[in-house]
Amino acid sequence: MGCAGARLGIADAALFTLEYEKGYRNYTEERKKIFDQKSLEEIIKEIKGKAEF
Repeated sequence: MGCAGARLGIADAALFTLEYEKGYRNYTEERKKIFDQKSLEEIIKEIKGKAEF
C-alpha cells in the first residue's frame, strides 16, 4: 500500500483504492475556466485560506 497505507491505515487505503475511479471530464479545459483569470498569488491566497491546521 505504500504511503497511502501508512497515512490512512490498511483498511482505509483499501477502501480508497476501491472507490477511486478514473475521471471522464477534461481537467485541462476545466482548469482553464477556473484559473484563467486569476493570478498565482490569488490562487495561493485561496489555498491558504482553506487550509486547516
